[in-house]
Amino acid sequence: MSVGIAGTISGYVYRIYREPELNLRIKPLKRDKPEALAVPEAPNMVWSMDFMADRFEDGRHFRLLNVLDDFNREGLGIEVDFPLPAEGVIRSLNLIIEWRGKPHGNTCRQRAGICQRQADGMGGEAANRLEPHPA
Repeated sequence: MSVGIAGTISGYVYRIYREPELNLRIKPLKRDKPEALAVPEAPNMVWSMDFMADRFEDGRHFRLLNVLDDFNREGLGIEVDFPLPAEGVIRSLNLIIEWRGKPHGNTCRQRAGICQRQADGMGGEAANRLEPHPA
């Protein structure tokens, strides 16, 4: 037996380290790099919508809708509600449209069907150009 640093027996330390498989190196997953997002040329051309969810300590869940302008990453609106129904999303988008005007297009991080149903309340070309956000 050889004695290692600080008087420990290297074989003993190696065995204790090896038994719970602590020496296994976790290889990182190789993922394809996502395409770079196109930056709009002016404000109010493309908005991004993202839904988030969280809960309070007492277990009640709430949802948030974040709407951002992709040109300058300005937060246009945050809608917070417990169920956050589609009517609330449409109401929030309509308020932002009254304030800023309609965007030329939208992106959404959720499934395209959900986003399309919610953007139908926006009407016009903005609803027709809704695209899922590349994750």
